[in-house]
Amino acid sequence: MRWLGIDPGMNGAAALFEPGNMISLIDLPTLGDGSKREIDCGALMKWILLGKPDQAVIENVTAMPSI
Repeated sequence: MRWLGIDPGMNGAAALFEPGNMISLIDLPTLGDGSKREIDCGALMKWILLGKPDQAVIENVTAMPSI
């Protein structure tokens, strides 16, 4: 079974793997600079479709309270 794992966010990453085998690992593609920076959804979609994952998981991101 081929898995896709995603760590979302501007500095996130995505991995495509099978048990015991890392197939591909990328920084999430982005467009723009500074406050105009955003995820390049088209490039990410192409990468996912080429990898043909069977299942996908995404990190459940929550706010980190300041201490």
